[in-house]
Amino acid sequence: MAGIRQFKRFCECGVDVMQPINEEKRYKIALSVLEEFRAIVPRNRQARAATSRSITPKIKAEIFKLFNGTDLSQHQIARKLRINQGRVNETLQGHI
Repeated sequence: MAGIRQFKRFCECGVDVMQPINEEKRYKIALSVLEEFRAIVPRNRQARAATSRSITPKIKAEIFKLFNGTDLSQHQIARKLRINQGRVNETLQGHI
């Protein structure tokens, strides 16, 4: 959707997309596109780390039950139990 918006903006500002443009104008257009995308994409966007709880015997049993009794992946199990996927893996490997 941002691409269509940018194309319309180029047409509105009088840029003929079929004609070659000089380096300075190309730079200004690139900066305006970058500013538009910065407005769309949130700043300081970081991956959300799952808050990992302690693995209690009850959670450990639930991990094995979900892993062996369903076709859920480790990531899906972790999300369902609100723990880190690494903890699911460690539990299944016998490290916890």
